[in-house]
Amino acid sequence: TGFAEAVVRATTILVIFCPCAFVLATPTAISAAIGNSAKRGILVKSGEALEALSKVENMFFDKTGTLTEGKVTVSKFEVFNRADEKQMLEAAAALEKTSAHPLAHAVIKYALENLNQKIGKVAENVTSETNGKIRAIVDGKQYEILKAQDSSSTASDVFENGEKVARIYFSDTVRPTSKAAVESLKAMGCQCCILSGDNINSVKEVAKAVGIESIHANLLPQDKLAIISKAQECGKFACMCGDGVNDAPSLATANVSIAIADLKNDIALNSAQIALLNADLTKIPALLNFSRQVMKTIYANMTFSIVISLVGIILGAAGLISPVWGALLHNVSSVTVVGNSARLLYSKALDRK
Repeated sequence: TGFAEAVVRATTILVIFCPCAFVLATPTAISAAIGNSAKRGILVKSGEALEALSKVENMFFDKTGTLTEGKVTVSKFEVFNRADEKQMLEAAAALEKTSAHPLAHAVIKYALENLNQKIGKVAENVTSETNGKIRAIVDGKQYEILKAQDSSSTASDVFENGEKVARIYFSDTVRPTSKAAVESLKAMGCQCCILSGDNINSVKEVAKAVGIESIHANLLPQDKLAIISKAQECGKFACMCGDGVNDAPSLATANVSIAIADLKNDIALNSAQIALLNADLTKIPALLNFSRQVMKTIYANMTFSIVISLVGIILGAAGLISPVWGALLHNVSSVTVVGNSARLLYSKALDRK
């Protein structure tokens, strides 16, 4: 009788000890969270991204195409030293045709509108540098386009044989959701910062509009990378939010990264762990809040499964429950964990502004 009782108790303990609920605690919550995010236009590539996002303290933003709409236009084309405007514009467009930067697209569009939809010149021996400078030969003359350093707004200077012959002024519009997103992130304890390759004056203008005090301007891709790495060295979780080719190294290095997908930049989308399929930046603080909710759900699942297992083991060892009740308790714990995770699939956290 004693041996039979011992076998029953051992069987009960084995039934309850199987960690099904504990194993289900994390993947069920992550699957539900990713599904909920996808329904609301947010592509989350992994559970690790949600976990990292829940710990973010520093939020870094690119300016053009992220905080602004990225629909850059040429607001003015100014020539110097009696240069021929159409000739200079056509030469500039010929150089910019070799670039994928949003400013280059703006120049080409402006040129097509002002040159009867035709750019007849061809750039030869084109070279480009990481600081945005483009150099090429057009009609036997050496042309260069580089970022203007003395302008109060975003602008590029055009040089012909070393002489400045034109300046291109650009304009962009701040996204209507940028300010609200920044305010929400600040309220959640995140420090926001702009990392931009544009000149300081244009960055200050956007920073003031969205409510960000910390800014870095005139940055190269490696400069953005260094700033993020420094924040990580201080033990802070960093999130990079960007859209362009120049953001790819930073997106890949940050603890978690978010790409704005409305501009359809494949490099940024492949580098980032999270992609916003629309340009509503208020989804970023909403997702941050949701990621914290996901982690709380996972911890609750784990705690519940461990407690139920311990209680069942104690009761089984004491002979207070049979293997049938042990199996029932085991299944109840698993179903409870799955049900608790399923709540994330229907959570409205991502709908809040």
